[in-house]
Order: sequence, then C-alpha cells, then structure tokens
Amino acid sequence: MIFILAPSDTPAAENNLGIRQAKPTGLDQPRWPQNNTATKPDPNPQPNAPIRFSNTNKSTPAQTGESTRRAQPVVKPITLIAAIVAGAAGVRVKLAPLPPTQCLQLKGVVLVAFGGDRRRMIEDMRIRNLSPQTQRVYVEQVSRFARHFRQPPERLGPHEIRAWQIHLIEESRLAASSISVAVAALRFVYTVTLKRPWIVEDDIPTGRQPKKLPVVPSPEEVARFLDAVKGPKHRMILTVCYATGLRISEAVSLRPTAIDSQRMVIRVEAGKGRKDRYVMLSPTLLKLLRTYWKEAHPKEWLFPGDRPERPITACAVEIACRQALEQSGLGKAITPHSLRHAFAVHLLESGADLRTIQLLLGHRSLNTTSRYLRIATSKVCATASPLDSLQAITPVVPDLVPA
Repeated sequence: MIFILAPSDTPAAENNLGIRQAKPTGLDQPRWPQNNTATKPDPNPQPNAPIRFSNTNKSTPAQTGESTRRAQPVVKPITLIAAIVAGAAGVRVKLAPLPPTQCLQLKGVVLVAFGGDRRRMIEDMRIRNLSPQTQRVYVEQVSRFARHFRQPPERLGPHEIRAWQIHLIEESRLAASSISVAVAALRFVYTVTLKRPWIVEDDIPTGRQPKKLPVVPSPEEVARFLDAVKGPKHRMILTVCYATGLRISEAVSLRPTAIDSQRMVIRVEAGKGRKDRYVMLSPTLLKLLRTYWKEAHPKEWLFPGDRPERPITACAVEIACRQALEQSGLGKAITPHSLRHAFAVHLLESGADLRTIQLLLGHRSLNTTSRYLRIATSKVCATASPLDSLQAITPVVPDLVPA
C-alpha cells in the first residue's frame, strides 16, 4: 500500500500494521514540502528491521508491551495524508523531504512526500481541459521549485521565483524553451491556483527565445534517409510523417479506421491542442500502407508497440531515426519533426498556397506557417540578387607592348 507522507511534529499513534504513525489529518493538508527542517537519520540503522515512528513522549516497555523496539531504527513523527493504491512489498524509495541519503524500506508500504496544493492545481488544470502531458509537466516543474527551497509554493514569492530562474540559467544551464515551460507552470500555480494578485509579466518574467529556422532536407535526401530505415514499421511511420506532415505523436496514434481510401484522406483525432483535422492520402502512400497491412496485420492500432493493446512510442521511432541517419551518412540532422518541416517546404516550393499548408499542419496561426517562406527556394531564397543585374566589369589591363 502506498502512503503519501509529509514531515510533522504531531504525536504518533500505533496503526494496524504495527507502525507508529501520526493521526490522519485529511487530504486538504498541503503536500508540498512544509518546512526547512529535515528528519535526521539514525546513525546506526538496521537494514532489515521494521521501521517505527517514534513519539516525542517517551514510553516504557510496560506501556507499549514491546521492549524489543528500542533497538529498531527510529524516524521522527510524520503526518499520514492518504493511502492511495496497493503496491509491491519490500519496495525501497526515498522520502522526498528527507535527506537524499536516508532511504526507507517497509513491507508493502512506500513513503512519498507531495503537497496539498497539488490536488487543487490538478483540479484547475482539469477544469481548463489541459492535456495530460501538460498537467504532468506543470506538476513536475512546480514540485522541483518547491523542493529546491524546501517550502510549499504558497510560502514562496517573487524573490524566490527570481532566484529559481537564475538557478535554471546559471547552474542548470537549461535552454530558453525549457525555462519558458518552468515559467508557465509557475504562472499557472500562482495566478490560477493560489490566486496571487501579481502582474505575471513583471513578477514572473520570461526570457526571449531565439528565432531559429529548421534544417530541411531536400527530396533526394529524404528518399535516401527513408531507404536507410531498417524496420518496416519504423520506415512506414516516418514515411507517413513526410507524406502527410503529421507530428510523430499523431502518426504513432493512428488507427486503421483513420485511413479513408474512399475519400483519400486520413483523419487525425485529438492532435496538438486536442484538435481534429484531415490530411490528404496520396495514392503512393495508400499502396505502401496496404503492403504494410498485409505484412503486419495490425488490429487496434495501425502501429502497435511491444504490447499490442498500446501504440508504439515516439521514443522508439526516434531511436530508429538516429540509427538510419548514421546509416545514410547524411550531413544534416534529420528527426521525425524534420520530415514535417520538409513536407511544408516542399509543398510551398511546388506551388501550394500558405493557407492550405496551415490547415494541413494544424497550425493555429498563419504566422507560424509563414516562417516556411524564409526557407522555400521558390520564395525568398529564389529572389534574384541585385549583383546579377549589374553589367560585368572587365578590368582594364594596360598594353605594355608599344605600338
């Protein structure tokens, strides 16, 4: 059974597992780290001995009925917040608010520490229908922020937020995009969950991100790269990414029912931003998909993973992509998302209008799609240089031979 625990100084009591614990205080207790004081580990712990939570009031063996517990390792009282799910016996984990060197082992019990505001934060994100990935990342970022200062977020303010941002820049050396994710999580928890009357642009600032253009392979390089992919399933996924412009997360989540050979379209369900859209299904891609179908015979998912009831992971495709890049010998760094960029640029170079490409890619704003204008060789890069319009200047060489 997994218990969520946090440090406390409340008196402890005996439970039915033979463990001395504090009285439950309910789920409304804050589950972020509560204070700066950490529990001091026992200097001579016994590895296989059961854990006892000691009380501040000393009791005699006659009162407890068990005199053998004096030799057992002691952990200071901790507040029991909730028992969540059943777990495996003998699992070793670290108690988050405790020092990293202290590890608690208990038969059938895992001790973890979180915060109470976390539940309210998750509820706020669910009310706003944020994606599960966004919820996981936001909770992780706020937890790191709270653990760094060993205080719950409600006790921290703009001064700590500024120090945390400097820590991410100077010590962690994170990229600007990673820091912006941490800032977005802090803005959410303070403005939405904790309802602080702050001006987020001033109190929780974010840095400017560099405007980088993607590296786009040519059609010949794409064909060479796809030929170097070994696995037929991985090759088919990467081919779908280039032929339709899907994101890798959208490609691995396709179902056989999404392929509409009558209308020659592919239905993308719950893409980025939980938006549905349609993309074209070329005759060449349909032929390749039918060949793949005859060989793989997929059922629920078009590209199943090791477990047939789940799709293949994007990480597995990225590993196959790196292996194919080494095998092909191309000098450009090609990723699954590079094939999506190549899809947009090659369409733009072949004469497709920008609005159509925006709908195919699923971009919310046309400004996001317009950056491909700076890459396409038929647009900005095809503009003639003024140097070409100048008349050729022939250098005058003096005739040294007298007439």
